[in-house]
Amino acid sequence: MISPWIDQRTAQNMKNGILQGLGDYIKIATLRIVIKSPDRKTRNALKTLAELRDYIDVEVGYITGERLSLHAKTYHNEKTAIITSANLLYRSLWRNFELGMYLHQTPLMLQQIIEEIWQQTQPYEL
Repeated sequence: MISPWIDQRTAQNMKNGILQGLGDYIKIATLRIVIKSPDRKTRNALKTLAELRDYIDVEVGYITGERLSLHAKTYHNEKTAIITSANLLYRSLWRNFELGMYLHQTPLMLQQIIEEIWQQTQPYEL
């Protein structure tokens, strides 16, 4: 997942959804998140997602404005992807008029770009 921002409400919903679906229809081993340099609200959201570590690997990397300015938002796995204008914020997901594109198959080029972005991150210790 690449999103500059994530809030507590969205993190809690993600955590609940992952826990409810594990083993049934969610096959996830690692949740990897790329964010901007975290502020207080983002750190609180990440603490919530860290509670998933008993079930899956959770890795967080952040990008500082000095190196790059993160604006991208993509949510993907090895099969499918969403490229969108929506951050992982309640307002973006439920109140704003955002636009996105769902890809039934994650293109190799997108996978490579995402990996390059991950390589630019600094690790965030949960």
